[in-house]
Amino acid sequence: MKHLFRSAAIVAASLLLAVNFSSCNKDPQTTTEEANKAQKEAIVKQYLNHTVYPTYANLAEQTEKLVDNLEALKANKTQANVNAATVTFLEARKWWEMSEAFLFGAASDFGIDPHIDSWPLDEDAFNNLMASPNMIAALATDEDGMGAGEQLGNALLGFHGIEFILFREGQPRNVNEITDDMMTYIVAVSRDLRNRCFQLEVSWNANAGSTFATFTNALEAIADGCLDIADEVGTSKIGKCHTGEDVTYVESPYSQKSITDFHDNIISIKNAYMGGMESQRDESLSVHTYIKEYNAELDTKALNAIEKALTAIDNMAAPFVVNYADASAGAAMEACQDLSDVMAEVKAEFGKIDRK
Repeated sequence: MKHLFRSAAIVAASLLLAVNFSSCNKDPQTTTEEANKAQKEAIVKQYLNHTVYPTYANLAEQTEKLVDNLEALKANKTQANVNAATVTFLEARKWWEMSEAFLFGAASDFGIDPHIDSWPLDEDAFNNLMASPNMIAALATDEDGMGAGEQLGNALLGFHGIEFILFREGQPRNVNEITDDMMTYIVAVSRDLRNRCFQLEVSWNANAGSTFATFTNALEAIADGCLDIADEVGTSKIGKCHTGEDVTYVESPYSQKSITDFHDNIISIKNAYMGGMESQRDESLSVHTYIKEYNAELDTKALNAIEKALTAIDNMAAPFVVNYADASAGAAMEACQDLSDVMAEVKAEFGKIDRK
């Protein structure tokens, strides 16, 4: 299965429509419309090839490495192997969080987001699992991770189940606290996590078919993904705890990397808006440049909102799990909501441009 998933080609054509150009016998309006369409096509291609694809490829690679690390830890329980697994876990976690501006695709279509990233962990269910020899025995023979994915609920699967075993109070857990049954559990869960991340990688392919009738619709979806995650970070990830609505709703409490998660979520917006991951970015083929061409004031507003959200999050009192009531959390919450609002304006601007 590893070879099947990792060798599959990811082709940007899943969102793209064919465009045929000709300069002959075209009136100025038609020529302008075709140029605009070509510009949007290039932006979507850049987004797919240099934001979506490499992010999911790195996520798949790191979750595969995490399985290897945890299998090595199960075979040889040393603190060095625990530490190595935590490093890989955090790297995989980074790539997942930097994908959350495009949850509108396979992550939502196949229920992958809640499957691998639900929190808080259900500790009562976990304790019941640890007290069930039959369930542990079943996980012990779950060589491909399919059993874990089918038998365990979302509150025991994914990143946070693994995090619960590997970390305590922001540090790698003492190897002596990790039982053999715990190792059986996280190895099975890590295999399921890897499978789902492979599924994300291969789902954006040429045979998937486009769900968008026009390039404008595709650009609106990009903006939607950005506004949704900005709203979630502000309203839910920070807001539920900060407002007192649910003080147990803390993402990544065991590794104490909540603020890092929030930061990487905003980076996912920045990558989507600016034309790719920083190492592969081409601003000339970006939503940023497109919006700037038609509404420079809105583009400046968007750029400022992204940077203000990043700064506010980076200025939060850490760790969030014990500082969620701090005023800095409220400031970050507000900055994220402002960013969500601006991205809603960006989404609306695409339609306005088409009507000009």
